[in-house]
Amino acid sequence: MGVPYYAYQGDRELLKNWAAKQGEQGLRQYWKEKNQISIDRIPTNIIKGT
Repeated sequence: MGVPYYAYQGDRELLKNWAAKQGEQGLRQYWKEKNQISIDRIPTNIIKGT
């Protein structure tokens, strides 16, 4: 019953691989398109800080 036990098997590489494939310009473009406002509608200023 409840939540089963899980054993740590290591970090996932998916996000790291995706970011490497995007490159610096691709990440900045993603931030510009997707990360200007947080989920609680607060400006992130992510572009200004880079």
